[in-house]
Amino acid sequence: MKKIAIIEPIGSNCGMDHYTFGLGKGFVKNNIETHIYTSDSEIDVVEGLHVQKYYKSFFACKFKPLKIMLYIYSLIKSILHIKNRKIKNVQIHIFHYGIVELLTIYIIQLFNLKPCAIIHDVESFFNNKLNLQKLIFRSLKHVVVHNQYSKKELQKAINTDLLKTLNIHVIPHGNFIQTVNKIDKSLARASVGLNDGDEIVMFFGQIKEVKGLELLINGFAELIKQKPHTKLLIAGKPWKNTFEKYDELIQKHNINENVIKHIKFIPDDLLESYYCSADIIVLPYKKIYQSGVLLFAMSLGAVTVCSDLPAMREVVKDGENGYLTDCYNPKALCKTLIDALESNSDLVSKNAIECMEQEFNWEVIAKEHLEIVIK
Repeated sequence: MKKIAIIEPIGSNCGMDHYTFGLGKGFVKNNIETHIYTSDSEIDVVEGLHVQKYYKSFFACKFKPLKIMLYIYSLIKSILHIKNRKIKNVQIHIFHYGIVELLTIYIIQLFNLKPCAIIHDVESFFNNKLNLQKLIFRSLKHVVVHNQYSKKELQKAINTDLLKTLNIHVIPHGNFIQTVNKIDKSLARASVGLNDGDEIVMFFGQIKEVKGLELLINGFAELIKQKPHTKLLIAGKPWKNTFEKYDELIQKHNINENVIKHIKFIPDDLLESYYCSADIIVLPYKKIYQSGVLLFAMSLGAVTVCSDLPAMREVVKDGENGYLTDCYNPKALCKTLIDALESNSDLVSKNAIECMEQEFNWEVIAKEHLEIVIK
């Protein structure tokens, strides 16, 4: 039986285990013996999927110098286990372009293994102070991005000579269908303290500047003029900023009574409750390469309204499995929100789940990865 390894140190600490185990189970369904090297996860293991939690102490450590040493120790321990199992191909995940990532690739290659990198954050390519990204890509033969938009952006950033040796493959991020459980809306709302009878539009996730929450607040203020009893639920924690400017905007529009603020970290065990509580989930992003919030929502059959951006268009078919709109235009966003609230939500929900099952199926995705790394 052919074999493959996945090195992914984060695990359940940031929800990466959903991705890693989805891909791993996809490999198993393609008759590949799969070994995962991670920190922690509660996801069930199937036959043919072997998990080593070598990175547990690394992730728990807070002292940076020791953390780096633990990382290298865990990496070498993983590689020795991989060599012992006579595995040649290793999937790794790249979120940043730093010394750790470069060192990881060099050490893997030092042991005569073949790494293929899954690129999760193209944006960090353009914000790299150490300028190591080209060294990293020069060390690789194959990289995977999740959509055509990410590939085009990466190609624009990489010089022509490097593109001659680097193969950039587009393989989508898989769905969350096997790891989520749809909850009855009334029960979901009760579990997070929401009123059962409210019509709820939700913003969910880290509150970053690029996520465009202020655009949603402006559009929601227009919505209130036509549907005065609708509520906006904001669930998430600010990232590198405070909630103050959003509070000021809410006060400016005089919509404070219509806004429900859950400004805090939302633990994994409440994710389904929040997603299933909303009538609509809005992603008013200014720029995005890939959205886990969108895939998670559609895997649950949620109705989504998204900014009309290239990466979103590769997933959302406007009016069929979700909605696209110009979030910079409050009146346009308001109109789309009304359309979504008054639409046949059951049909949109059904189409969203079908899209996830057919176009973002982990078994098919794993097969595409195998066509790259195992000939």
